[in-house]
Amino acid sequence: MNGKPKITLKLATSLDGKIATKNNESKWITGERSRKLTHLYRMQSDAVMIGSRTAIMDDPSLNVRHITSKQQPAKIIIDTTLKTPLTSKIFQSANEFKTIICCGHNVDQSLVSIWINQGSKIIKCKTNMDGKIDLIDAMKHLGTIGINNIFCEG
Repeated sequence: MNGKPKITLKLATSLDGKIATKNNESKWITGERSRKLTHLYRMQSDAVMIGSRTAIMDDPSLNVRHITSKQQPAKIIIDTTLKTPLTSKIFQSANEFKTIICCGHNVDQSLVSIWINQGSKIIKCKTNMDGKIDLIDAMKHLGTIGINNIFCEG
C-alpha cells in the first residue's frame, strides 16, 4: 500500500483519563482478561513498539505470555539517544528475540556497537524540530525491512 506498517495502539486509561498515578505507581489498570487479549494482539503483530520512556519506567519484556504461542513479535524501541539501559529485559533478550532500535543519527557509536553486538538491529532515523525521532521516517524504514503491522504499547 504506502510502504509503512499499520499501527494498532493499545491504551488503557482510568476513568479520569490517566494511565498511571503521578508517581507512576500503578502497574495494572486493566484486568486479567485484557492482559490476555493484549498478548493475543502481540502474537498477531509483526512487532510490538514502545518508546524509551516506557522501556526505562516499566522495563517490559514485550513477549507473548498468558496464551500458548511459539510466535513472538519483534521488539521495537523508539529511542533517540539510546538511553534504554543495558540492564533492561529488552537488551538482555536481544540475542533471543528480534529487536529493533530506532534512534537518531547523532548517537554514541559505542552504544550502537553494544546494541548490535547483543543482536539488535539499529535504524538511524531523522529527527524532528524537537529532537525526537521523526515517526514517519521510522515507519518508512520499518516498512522496508518487512514490518507490516505494529502493536504500539506505552
